[in-house]
Amino acid sequence: MGGRGVTGQSRGDFAETTYSKHVNEMKLANQELKHYGVENIGLAGHSMEAAISILTTSETPEVSAVCALAGRFSELDVSGLLGETKIEELRQTGQIHFTSRVET
Repeated sequence: MGGRGVTGQSRGDFAETTYSKHVNEMKLANQELKHYGVENIGLAGHSMEAAISILTTSETPEVSAVCALAGRFSELDVSGLLGETKIEELRQTGQIHFTSRVET
């Protein structure tokens, strides 16, 4: 499968969309990739799917990378993902700044 990505088409009634439904679907997609021998799985999402990617990654050990763009976290309690310093920074400034852990 090399560097190919997997994308999907939205189906069903949007009113029935839930975070848990999307996380379960993404976990099933990951299982399918593993079935075909894919060892390195990365997830990417924009808007609501950014949150879905992060939530799925937290429950899926075989996912080794995640990219979340313009995430919609207003309905989620993401405070468990932040340390006290970052929570205080968010309270004071309304923003959180991160530095890459990758050394150059």
